[in-house]
Formats: sequence, C-alpha cells, structure tokens
Amino acid sequence: MKEKKPMSKNRFKKPLYIVLIVLAALVLLAGIVVKIGFAYINSHLRTENENGEGPGVADSSAVEKTVPALSGNVMNILICGVDYEDDRSYGKVSGAKTDLIMLVQLDIKANKATFLQIPRDTYIDDATLTPDHKINGVYAYGPDKENPIVNLEKLINDRFKLPVDKYVFLDMEGFKALIDTLVYNLGGLEVTLPYDISTTDETTGKTDVLEAGTHYVDGATAEAIVRWRHYDQTQDIKRLETQQYFYAAMFKVFKSCPLSDWIKVLPVLAQYAYTDFTAEELPSLLATFNKLGAADITVIRAPGGPVNGGSHYGLNAEKLAPILNQYFRPYSDAVDADELKLDTPYAYTMGENEAIIRTMGDVQEKANGAGG
Repeated sequence: MKEKKPMSKNRFKKPLYIVLIVLAALVLLAGIVVKIGFAYINSHLRTENENGEGPGVADSSAVEKTVPALSGNVMNILICGVDYEDDRSYGKVSGAKTDLIMLVQLDIKANKATFLQIPRDTYIDDATLTPDHKINGVYAYGPDKENPIVNLEKLINDRFKLPVDKYVFLDMEGFKALIDTLVYNLGGLEVTLPYDISTTDETTGKTDVLEAGTHYVDGATAEAIVRWRHYDQTQDIKRLETQQYFYAAMFKVFKSCPLSDWIKVLPVLAQYAYTDFTAEELPSLLATFNKLGAADITVIRAPGGPVNGGSHYGLNAEKLAPILNQYFRPYSDAVDADELKLDTPYAYTMGENEAIIRTMGDVQEKANGAGG
C-alpha cells in the first residue's frame, strides 16, 4: 500500500493569502473611493464663483479666530444667507445682501450648540461699512472687495467681540436646490408656520397665502418662509421666529436620518454653498452635530427693537452683553456692554423686544402645538 504524503501546510496558507490579498485590495479600493469622494467635494467647495466673485478667503491675519488654547473646546461659525431681490444680480458681490445672519457656536467640550440670530436690519453706525446703516450691507460695501466675507467677520469681531473661525455662505438659488435635494433624498420637510406668509409661483406669477400651520415644503416654499418679512412693525422679530420653526424642521429631519444619508448630500452642499470648511472637515462637523439632542441646541433672538420709524433694528447692548457672556464665552473672560459697539442714536419708540432664548426642544414643542 502506497504511503500517503503528509498534507502540505501551504494548502491551508494559500486560501488565507487569497483572503488577505482580497481584503487588502478592498481596503485599498475603499481608500481610493474615499479620496476620490473628498477630491470631488473639495473640487466643488468654493470661496468664489466662475466670475471670480464670492465670499473669498477669511485671512486669519485679518480676522480674529478662537485662540489656540480654546480651539479644541469651541468653534464659532458664521452662517449667511444671501438675498438677491429686486435689481440685485445673482452671484455679484455688489448685489449681495446677507439677509440671514447667524453666529453658531459649537461647544465641543460641553456637547452644546448656540445659535445667535442677528436681524438683517440691525443698525450699524458706520456708513463707510454699509451706506443704509444696516448690517446686511456690510458684506458688499465694506473695504475688502476681494474677500468680502472678511468685512462681516471683522464686524462680528469688532462689534460683538467674538471670534469667527469658519463661515458657510449660501445664496437663495443654492438654498432652494439644497432643500429640494434634501426633500428628494431624505423623505420630505414638514414645517410649522406661526404666522401667515405669501408665496409666489415663479412660473405663473400667482400669489397664494400660506396660512399658519404645518405644511410639507419644497425649495421654493422654503425660500418664501425664510425670506418673508412683511408682517408689521415687528417684522424682524417675527421673521426670526418663523426661521426658528424652519430650523426645528430641518433638525428633525437631520436626527431622523442616518448620518450616511447626510453624507450623500455633502456633494450638493459643496456645489451650492461657499465655505472655508474643507471636505475632510465636513463629515466630522456633521458627526459632532449628530451627537446633539434638541435640548443641547439653544436659539437666541437678539434683544432690541425697531428704531428710526421701523426701518432699522436697534440692538440693546446692555441686555445682549450678559447673554453673549453666558452662551458665547463659556471659557473666556466676560465683556461689558460698553465694549460692544452696538449703540443706536434712535429711541425704541415702537416698543422693544426682550431676548427670546429657546432650546430647539422648546421650538419643536411649540411647533407641535402650532404655537407662536
């Protein structure tokens, strides 16, 4: 009888080698895909448009950033929505007005976020920065024409005494496209309105009233919601309140969808938004926000009221200073009201609004009850 040869150990090793090679190839392929994805998003992230115009680069030497010792704890993000209406030209810096201005502080250490809503008509005393003395003109009319975002960032530095680390800048055409993409990919956006607003069909020109209550919205309707301001003499406050309900709806969608779905939307955001975030930073930013609950996000409407016959909004520095100290300087020294350069020469003859400080949970609860 023929003696059997012992089985070679290589017979067991070869399949293992094959598995390892396949795994290595898959890891390499995944790495290539990720790099291609980042390269694609990076190629679409913009600080200017094809005409060489746009927010530009916020030079760290010109703009005050969070000091290195605190940069791992907090990040301040300036979010601007540009309203091109009437004879304003899309994409042109000269025609751009930042009619949505928010400063968002992400408190990484405490797992919190705070949104400061700054009214578009906020009075600014320097006519060289904004001829009509409204904060929404500082972007276009400030001294830095090459990087106009610096004009607004430096104003936040100078008047509010707060650093600005990053910006996100979105015009209304991009905003509509982004909302339509979210609705298509993430299953719809349901917004509660505290007040009636009007919407106009861009095709037919027909105007309809969107009554207070809950509605499923697309990009065009979302634009009407965040831009509408024809309420009454308290238009700035009611506009900001309505925007809070919109943010609450967005947050609800954000928390109800897996992070992977939102990552799919990043290329769309990259295509339509201007920002100095990099593609590598965006997933981490989304992941950080994804950890936040509704009670972890505070939304603040700046205290003050209509002045100068209602054409401007005057900030009350005495009331704003302690709010900024509590919510935006958790790890740094307090700043007194007289250091904030936010005085207005006009009296609050039409009444004054107290600061409204709500968590996102508060806003959602009001939306559920269709309250104002």
